[in-house]
Amino acid sequence: MIDAINTKQAAIAYLIDDIELRFGEYLESKSFPDDDIEILVNNMTKQIFEKLGYEHIACGRLPNAAFIKLSGIYAPKKTQ
Repeated sequence: MIDAINTKQAAIAYLIDDIELRFGEYLESKSFPDDDIEILVNNMTKQIFEKLGYEHIACGRLPNAAFIKLSGIYAPKKTQ
């Protein structure tokens, strides 16, 4: 994820294929609206990066993803 944000890509850009492969059955489930899983993944990613001292700066597209189409882009927090 650090490699992805260092190149100004969505944090899960390099992981999206694996995430969708492992959790696709839930992403396709009628029990869970698509955006619920997307929100869960992105909230977990945000918590990880905030703990590491990064801040959310934008949303990045994941054009090759089947289900999760957007994820956060992060940068180190600016110190004042």
